Amino acid sequence: MREKWTRSKDDAERQAQLAEYQLNSLNGGSSQWFEKLKSAFSHFVQERGLTLLIALMASMAIWFLFAGIRKIIEHRGKSSRKQANRTTYRVIAYTQKLLTIILIVIAIITVFFIRGDILLLVITLAFLFASALGLRSLLPLFIAESRLLLNIGAVREHEQVIIDGVPWRVAAINVYSKFVNPEIQGALRLPLSTLKELTSREVSEEKWFPSSIGDWVLNDDGKLYEVVKQTPVTVELQSAQRRTKLIPTAQYFAAGMENLTKSKQIRITSYFGIGYELQNIALTDVPDTFQTYCQTHLEEYGLGTEQIEVRVEFSKAGESSLDYIIIAVIGAKAAKHYYRVDRIIQKACVAACNDKGWGIPFPQLTVHRGE
Repeated sequence: MREKWTRSKDDAERQAQLAEYQLNSLNGGSSQWFEKLKSAFSHFVQERGLTLLIALMASMAIWFLFAGIRKIIEHRGKSSRKQANRTTYRVIAYTQKLLTIILIVIAIITVFFIRGDILLLVITLAFLFASALGLRSLLPLFIAESRLLLNIGAVREHEQVIIDGVPWRVAAINVYSKFVNPEIQGALRLPLSTLKELTSREVSEEKWFPSSIGDWVLNDDGKLYEVVKQTPVTVELQSAQRRTKLIPTAQYFAAGMENLTKSKQIRITSYFGIGYELQNIALTDVPDTFQTYCQTHLEEYGLGTEQIEVRVEFSKAGESSLDYIIIAVIGAKAAKHYYRVDRIIQKACVAACNDKGWGIPFPQLTVHRGE
């Protein structure tokens, strides 16, 4: 029994010694791994980390120095009223930005070289070489867009350009350029790449758009509309019956509608006939009477304009009536009464016939019966 317990004791002591040895080994390995990591981090901070920090500080110093210069250039460019001066300052500003990038790259390479960090130097040069190869195919596009950004290309700020048949003023050229039209609500924004196909010209005294908001226009069918809204996308029209019609802006511009409001005068023609029994006064009393009645009725109606002129002329001897042409010339302020003027003229002529006892003929049909 004693021997059995003695062997168990010896086995337990060996297992305890083995466990203690393994524990000491693990503690020693962790401490050694931590020491290696600490040493490597300290070496990185003192060597390569310090090199990167110096390169970063040199880059920031160059950047802030030229940023101050750039603000001065931008301030002078904005305060300049002359187009030539603005272009000059823009050229200087973009040159300054390019010079800033070049100097930062040179500063980084110089720091890596002086510090003797060959790995960082090789990585930087390889990156620059790969970037140069990638940009080689984009060089023509870069030059073309640079000319636009410098305001020395085919499209220039504050000039006029035609887009989809509609004239626009170039308000600003940037990555997304802005175009405005004095008669259109809102602005048009286009990416810089779309400007390559356009050409601008100096602003002339031509009209920017066929109409303004509140104008009255006539379409090809003779329908009268009021312009309610004009945007880069659509033009909203409203008829006298309050019906709304939307037309794409480019289509509206090309339609060539007659703008009554923008006209100096509006001429309205109407026709009226009397019976042949008045033939003896058809060329004397009748024209003067019609003119007086039409002038009076138009003035009494209140068209919103003092410019009202009426002229009555004999037109032709019809099959059943003696016809007259009545021409009314009114001011553009009365454009919305365009069709009402014709009705007032007809009413005035009927009133004249009633007061004078003149007969108003109606179309007659003569039937011949064969024997």
